[in-house]
Formats: sequence, C-alpha cells, structure tokens
Amino acid sequence: MYCSHCGASVPDDSRFCPRCGAPQAASVQPPSGMPQTQPVQPPAGIPQAMPPQPPGSYQPPFPARPPRRRRSLVWLAVVLPAAVLALAAVFVFAVLPELHYASASQLLKDGQFDEAAEAFTRLGNYRDARDMIAETRYQEGLWLLEQGKFDRAADIFESLDDYRDAAIQVQETKYRKGLSFIDSGQYDEAVALLKSLGDYRDAADQINEALYQKGVSLSEAGAFDEALAIFTELSGYKDSAEQISAIHYQRGKALLMSGEYMEAIRQLSLVPDYEDANSLLRQCRLKMAHNCITAGTGFTAAIMQNKARCTSYLILPNMATWPTLIDIASSSLTVFGLTEDGRVVVSSALEDWDFTGINGWLDIVDIDASYDHLLGLKSNGTVVAAGDNSYGECNVSGWTDIVAVAGGDEHSVGLKADGTVVAVGSNYFGECNVSSWTDIVAVAADLGITVGLRKDGTVLAAGSNYKDRASVSTWTDIVAVSASITHTVGLRSDGTVVATGANDKGECNVSAWTDIVAVAAGFHITVGVKSDGTVVYAGEDDIDTMEMVNWSGVGFASRAGEA
Repeated sequence: MYCSHCGASVPDDSRFCPRCGAPQAASVQPPSGMPQTQPVQPPAGIPQAMPPQPPGSYQPPFPARPPRRRRSLVWLAVVLPAAVLALAAVFVFAVLPELHYASASQLLKDGQFDEAAEAFTRLGNYRDARDMIAETRYQEGLWLLEQGKFDRAADIFESLDDYRDAAIQVQETKYRKGLSFIDSGQYDEAVALLKSLGDYRDAADQINEALYQKGVSLSEAGAFDEALAIFTELSGYKDSAEQISAIHYQRGKALLMSGEYMEAIRQLSLVPDYEDANSLLRQCRLKMAHNCITAGTGFTAAIMQNKARCTSYLILPNMATWPTLIDIASSSLTVFGLTEDGRVVVSSALEDWDFTGINGWLDIVDIDASYDHLLGLKSNGTVVAAGDNSYGECNVSGWTDIVAVAGGDEHSVGLKADGTVVAVGSNYFGECNVSSWTDIVAVAADLGITVGLRKDGTVLAAGSNYKDRASVSTWTDIVAVSASITHTVGLRSDGTVVATGANDKGECNVSAWTDIVAVAAGFHITVGVKSDGTVVYAGEDDIDTMEMVNWSGVGFASRAGEA
C-alpha cells in the first residue's frame, strides 16, 4: 500500500509511513470481480507520481511526533546553558572591563589621580590600561605643577622616565620653582636651581633677575658692599648702573647720618648728579668744617670722648668741668666749646676780654673764633658775634640763611645755604672780596685771608698771599680746609693732606700723612686727626706735643636731632 500522506510505498502491516511518519489507514482493496492490476513502474530515472487515493482516505499531517519532541527538549537543555555561559563570558570578559575602564577614565577626568591609577592597575593588560597608568601620573604631575607643588611634581615626572615629554616637564618644574624662589625672596636658592637648567628657556635671564632682586633687597637693607658687587657683576642688565648710583647715594647718606663725613664724601662724590647728592655733599663738608680739633698760638685743643682736651704752655682753667661738646674753636690763648644744648663755654688765659655776653647765647649750632672775637651760628640761620669790633667784624646781625661761619682776626665770613659767601670787617688785603663766589660748601679765615671750598673739590682764596698761603688754585679733590696766619691746609677725600705757605717750622710737611679725617692750621703748626681718633702734627714743637701725640678718641660729635 501507499502512504496517504506522501505516497510512499508502505508495507501492509505498517501503521506509520517509514518516510514521513504519518499514521496509515487500513489498506483499500479493489472491488470483487475486478481484475487486479499491477502498478505500472515508471521507467528508471523518472519520478514516480503519487498514486491516486481513494476518497476520504487523506489525513492531515500529524503536528508532532513523540520522537522529534524529545530531540527539541534535549537541544534546549544543551544550548540554553551554553548561551547563558557565553553571555556571562561576554559580560565578564568584554562588558565589565569596559565599564571599569570607563570608570577609571572618569576618575582621571575628575582629577582623582590615585583612584584612577589604582583602577587602571586592576585592569591589567586590558586595552591601554598600562599606558593610562602612566598618563594618570603624568596628568597628576601637570596638576601639581600648576598648584605650585614643585617637589611632588618633579618626583612624578622623574619616575615616568621617557613617557611623553616627562624629561622636559622635570626641567619646567625646576624652572617654575626657581621663579617662585625669586618671588619669595629666596634669591640664592633661585640662582642655584636655575643654573642647573643650563640653556632651558630663559633660565640665564632669570638668574640675572634673581641677582638683580637680591641686589635691590641688599641695598634696601643697607648691605651696600654686597649689593654693589652684585650690580657691578650685572653691568648692562636692566638699570644696574642706576642701582650702583643709588647705592653710592644711599651709602653716603647713611654715612652722613652716622657722622662718618669723610667716607660719606667719598661715596657721594662718585654720584654728584644723583638726586640731591650735591646738597648732601655740602652738608658733609659743612660737618667737616665743624672743628673736632683746633690749633692756636702755643696750644692745641680737641674734642675727645665729647670732652675738651688741651695742650699748652699755659694752663687754661675749667675745661675739665665742661659738659658734652659738639664743636670747638680757639682764639689767642682761648678755647671755646659748643655744648649739646646750644650754649657756649669758654676757657681763657686772657684778662682783657670780657666774655660775659657769650653766656646769653642760646640755640647755637656752629662756632668759630679769631684772635679776639667769636662768631656763633644759630639754628635759624642768623649769626651772633662777641669780642673786638674795631673793624666792624662783629656787624653780622643782618645775616640770614647762613650755614657756616669763619672768623679772621679782623673780619668775619658767612657761608649761605645757596653756596654764596658774605664777609664783613677789614678788607685791607681784599679778604672780603668774596661776593662773586658760588657753589661754596665750606669756608676758613685768618688774618688777611679767606678760603672757600667749592662743591667740586677745588679751592678759592681771597686776600694776602703771604708766603704763597693763598696759592690753592691747583688743589683738587679737597673736602675740608683750614687757614692760619702762616699757611693754608687742605684735606683730600682720600685722607691725604696738602699745605701751602710758610714752612719755617715744618708746618707744611704733611705730604706723607694718610687716613686723615680732619685738619687744623695754627701759627706754625698743622694738626691732623686720623680715622682711628689719634693725632699727628707738623711744625711748632714748643708745647707739650708728646701729650698731644698720645691723644686718642678725637672725633666728631653728632648733634642731637640732626639727620
């Protein structure tokens, strides 16, 4: 029989088609009496047609066979777990690492460098995780650099070896640290660090800047020698030349304030055109004109430890009881002292001079004396005088704006603040012909002569040229002058001394003197004070010179309240 479903030949006793598995109905036999015909077999190679089926014999296909349903369940039991495992593997080995990578990247973006580095480390060899560890540290180094945490940044960049431009960032870190040292005033540290950078960026210029700022700082602190050395080394950098001038100026000003007038003059003379250096030079030279030592006929007097000391063939009374002095002057056999409170004290061997008028003088800031009269300069620039007025030498009541005075035997001289000079008294030798003088910073006078020191260090003289005592026109670099009846003396800024005039007693033998800070010319004697406060002399030796030679501590006393 044949399968009613697919037409395949089915054994008579089979209940299912061996081809399609369809159930088979009972076989249909042809009617009785009809000849049974044999199925015609088609030629070989020709597909057999499905034999015709009797009516009502067709049955629809069975939806599922028990054997095939059992196979599906087995497939599901095998495939589904495998799929789950595959999906889990994909999640574990692909999705999860990517999530961790993204998280680590976000940590890096948020600046959480330690956490990001740790996260990338856990990722092992996933993607470029190892490179991202280095990148994380690199970015951390950049952040630390911007925050000014230079040491930590340098440590990180040095640990990165040749990653990206880590080596350059090490240099950049040192460079910026060097700049921070400059800003914080750590100039030596800045110089040392920047020097280690060689030609990196403008390290050389920044070294100069560090030194420049150090020089400025030292100058402001009064460390002038160190500052001067630095600016000299920086010659040509910025305004180093201007700074050098400022140092000389500030140093000179400080020396003036401390009473070191000679050294102040040396410094200010280097920069005469800087600010008010000329004015300060004038002040210095006026200070030098204040006597710390004076030489008269037959005696020498000085201020020692702010007290008067005198050598003489006569005894001058009361000097031991004098209060603290700031100036000293002398006339014939008389010594005058100026006290701190602006009064004048006197010790004299003369009996024919009435000194009582001096007792009423107040607010005196400078004194000078001649043979027989005394001049006193008041703080308001006016002048008082006492003593002999035979030649009108005491007619000074109309003087104003005076900064220094000098007394000749028969005339008086006043130096005005503007550098001009006034004079009254005898003009027999032309000693009062000084009205044309300008730029004068100090004056000296004695019988028949007036001497003026100009701010450029040259010297003028008016009056008698007895034995060439007025021959001073060739002198230069002078900072103080003194005149006597016999000779004239000049003190140079380098501490040496020049003299002209009579040399009968050797009073002009001063060429070998050095380190002198003050001079005084007397009758046949020249006295000099050295910077250590000791005294040297040349000329007249008929007084107790040994005592004078043993003097020490001679010097200028500072006035209370003076700048």
